Amino acid sequence: QKEEKLQQGVVRRYYSLENVLRGWLKEPGILLLDEGPSISEGHLGEKVTIINSKNESVTLIVDTTTHLPLEKRFSTRDPRYRDRDEESTIYGDWKMIQGINTPRMTVTKRNGETIAQQIILNISYNTHPSESLFDPAVAKINPVKAQ
Repeated sequence: QKEEKLQQGVVRRYYSLENVLRGWLKEPGILLLDEGPSISEGHLGEKVTIINSKNESVTLIVDTTTHLPLEKRFSTRDPRYRDRDEESTIYGDWKMIQGINTPRMTVTKRNGETIAQQIILNISYNTHPSESLFDPAVAKINPVKAQ
């Protein structure tokens, strides 16, 4: 089961919003489809599908007023059973934090069932930790004692 979870994480990273917007859109042979208005979690949005040269696709629903993503969807084949798995990530409660729009709530669903939920209570960017944090000679390692 660990290998299956690892593979799902690799697939999720490949289809991540960051990878699609920063990587896929630069590739040659990309196709953008404007599919018109759509609704995600009660919000009106514009549905856009991005298809790369490998025929892999991601559908985004983007808020019509803020132009921020409301939802991201993609489908893959289950390697064991060969059926289609649809995964979606819903973004909500966008706040401007230190000049960066940040979704404070994300929900990930696989085939309609919630598999993960992330709620950010506090976040800060560019905190610049001290160099000693990464120095193994300075780091204090306390081994966990078995009981």
